[in-house]
Amino acid sequence: MKRSVVLCMFLVATGAACAVHRLDRNAPGLADIEVAPAATAPREVEPPRDPGGNMVVLSAGAFAGIGGAFGGDKEGGASYGIGPEISLARGWTNSSRLDAVSPYPTMDRAFGVNLGWTALTRGPSVGPLYLEAEYRESIVSVALGWTVSPTERTHGPQATLAAGPLYLRGTHEIGLWNQITVGLLFKGAQGWLWSQ
Repeated sequence: MKRSVVLCMFLVATGAACAVHRLDRNAPGLADIEVAPAATAPREVEPPRDPGGNMVVLSAGAFAGIGGAFGGDKEGGASYGIGPEISLARGWTNSSRLDAVSPYPTMDRAFGVNLGWTALTRGPSVGPLYLEAEYRESIVSVALGWTVSPTERTHGPQATLAAGPLYLRGTHEIGLWNQITVGLLFKGAQGWLWSQ
């Protein structure tokens, strides 16, 4: 149990920094050669349009939540969940400018995966591992996945709804219990941005 607390603290400390890195890789640009350019007055310059950007974000951190456990073979009551989570997401931004997405790399829409471990929880000495597929729009995300508890030999579906650092998570471990927790998730993130 002490190792899991140290691991959570390590992930928070090492993942605390956030940065976005600009890649020099650019697509040819957005041009339709079958459409004539917009009419411009003599000596008038047509302002360029921001083509948007592509982004990959790797983030790591820790979560802590409280809630309740009910149903299944075990007695219900208050519950909690604390542990580390690492995520990888691929998305798109409406701006390719570095200052528009810094210092914390947020995307207008993205798809990703979350790998986590509810290291400290009510009941088992070692909580379940989970893998989720996630869809994000700006700071709001929804994730669906599956949990596996090695000590209890149970598994089941999990769903997480998040808005910024706040999250609501529901877990159903088949044959064990259902848990609903509300908490905070803090992650450091590194992002890589390049133009469309």
